[in-house]
Amino acid sequence: MAKLGNCNMEFCCVNDEVCLTVELGDLVENVPFVFWTNNTEFRVNGTVVVKNNELGDDEGTTVELVVNGIDSDDPAFIIEPGDTKSFTLDNIQSLALEAESVSGNGENTASISFSLNYKF
Repeated sequence: MAKLGNCNMEFCCVNDEVCLTVELGDLVENVPFVFWTNNTEFRVNGTVVVKNNELGDDEGTTVELVVNGIDSDDPAFIIEPGDTKSFTLDNIQSLALEAESVSGNGENTASISFSLNYKF
């Protein structure tokens, strides 16, 4: 369970947990879908889990986690159909999902869950 905005006057930490589902058929190839942006002055760290729910086959939609607007060639950020990957990140400014290839069933989804941690 997330602790949302501990309301005492002392400096404290916050841990927000968010889950969402993205319909892969709605993604445009090579156009990032931004699902979280840091609109504060706080340094945010966290863990992001992306599960590509599409069946594992050569015809599916491959997705990439894009962090801070940087489209990485690092294969660690690529989530193939049927795969799940977890990423622990530092100084997160934005999170996006991008379709590397769009094919397969347009009703398939990717599940994203992330926990963000910061102090204020």
